[in-house]
Parts: sequence; C-alpha cells; structure tokens
Amino acid sequence: MSFAETTFGPKCQVTFEGADFIGQTISNGNFEGANFTRVKFIEANISNCSFYGADIDGALFGNSFIDETVDFLSIRDDTPNRPSRVDADPKFDTEAQSGLYQYIAAIRSYLPLRPQTSAGTELENDEDGRDDATRRYQKAARQYHLIETIGRDNSLPTLQAIGFVRRQDMHRQRYAEQAAAAPSPALRRWAKWVRASTARLVLLYGESPWRILITALSFVFGYAIMYSLSGLRVTDTGQILHASTIGDIPVVFPQALYFSTLTFTTLGFGNYQPVGWGRWAAISETALGAILAALLVFVLGRRAAR
Repeated sequence: MSFAETTFGPKCQVTFEGADFIGQTISNGNFEGANFTRVKFIEANISNCSFYGADIDGALFGNSFIDETVDFLSIRDDTPNRPSRVDADPKFDTEAQSGLYQYIAAIRSYLPLRPQTSAGTELENDEDGRDDATRRYQKAARQYHLIETIGRDNSLPTLQAIGFVRRQDMHRQRYAEQAAAAPSPALRRWAKWVRASTARLVLLYGESPWRILITALSFVFGYAIMYSLSGLRVTDTGQILHASTIGDIPVVFPQALYFSTLTFTTLGFGNYQPVGWGRWAAISETALGAILAALLVFVLGRRAAR
C-alpha cells in the first residue's frame, strides 16, 4: 500500500484511527487535520509529509524514516506565519500573525488566565463536568511528548526542543487551571505554577542560555541602581558615594555597576563596600549570581549532551 503524493488539505475530516501503516510508503503526502489516533507508522517512510494540525495522539512512529522534511509543527521555511502548535493546544486557533497580538499573548502566557476561543470567549466545562481546557492540555501534552520523542530518536534537535517546551507549557497552564478551579486555596498547585513560570521566564525550561544571560544582566543593572541609592564606601579614602536623588544616579552609577558586576560574579576586589541596606542587597546578589551560574552550566551541558 502507498499513499505517496496524497493530499487531503487543511482541516480535513479524514480519519485513519487505529490504522496499520507498518512498513508502508506515505511520502510527499499532505495530511493536515487528519485523524491519526493510535495509528502505527512503524518502519514507514513518511518523508516530506505534513501532519500539521493532525491528531497523532497515541500514534507509533518507531523506526520510521523521519527527517527535516516531515512537518509536525509548521517549523519549516516553506510554512511561515503559522503557530508551531498541535491541534489539541488551546492556543492553536487563537495565535494570530499580528506582532502586537503575539506580544500581548506572550505577556498573557505568564499569567494564570483561562485560555480563550477564537471568538474571545473562555472555554467552558464539557458535559461530564471536566474543564475543556484541562482536557485539551492533557491531550496536547501527550502529543508534544510524542513529537519530542520523534525529534530525539531522529536527531532533530529543533523539533525535540520545541516539543519539550510546548509540553512543559501545557503542564504549567494546567497547574494554574487546576488551582483556579479548586474549591479551597490550592497553594501547592499555585507553587507549581510559579516554579514552572519562573523556569520558563529565566531559562526556557533549560533550553535557552541566552535567557539566563539576559536575566543576569538585568540583575547586575538592577542592583547597580540599588547600590547607587544605598551608597558605597570607597575602601581607600572612606568616601561615601551616594545618590541622594534619582537625578544623581548617573553620577554614581559607573562605580555602582562596577561593584555590582564584581559582587554578582563573586570576585569582590574590595575597592568598594556597601553601606546600610546595601549590604543585604549584596548578600542576595551574590546568592543569585551563584544560582544563575549553576543554571548556565546546567543548560550548556544539557545542550551539549543532546
């Protein structure tokens, strides 16, 4: 059997649920929106196929021929301006192409807000009482995990990374959904959501060393402003460098930035000493510097091992 050159088109209603394509050739096919639930693609040739928006929940792709030409999340150069998400993701139909909308959506993604439909209304509970968003999060997480596995088994690091990040996003949103729906304060679930949101913001769940570097620079500059306001004592002369007003910060800021950099990197040459509440700020900055340095080593090691 061969489905080579087959085209069904986006949002098609064709279903192959439970079908067996073991060892078959399905190359150059467009299966966007099709139902491939629990389908077996073991040792199949699916090169240059598009499964974008298809339901692949429970599908098996063991030992299949899969390369960069196979499209699961619309990340190829010839498929621009489409969200790199699976159909079960609540954001699949709501991610617009507008730059402003995407900027707002990026901010919204860090807030414990209920997902919305394309019409702008919140998702409702289904007939058996389960929240529709929670149900979709669980299904989407399974599909992202499958895509992550496909990327890992076929040496496709970009696909693996996107699948991993999206899967973690689904778990993070589910924590907020469950905490918000709990009849009593669910502090443990909120704690999980805060931890996951921090991991995404600071290091993209371990996928982005650049986020750690940006976070580190933000801390260095932020603490430099704090030292400008709290004051620094010059070790040799005993002079206090202090910005009495906001307008005086630029005068003291170069020395404060120098001290903040040394404190963050735990070098501490001793040229300056913090005074007042700046001493407690220096302690916290040293701790944050050590933590972010460890996280950077972890992320770089993780990427190298991949």
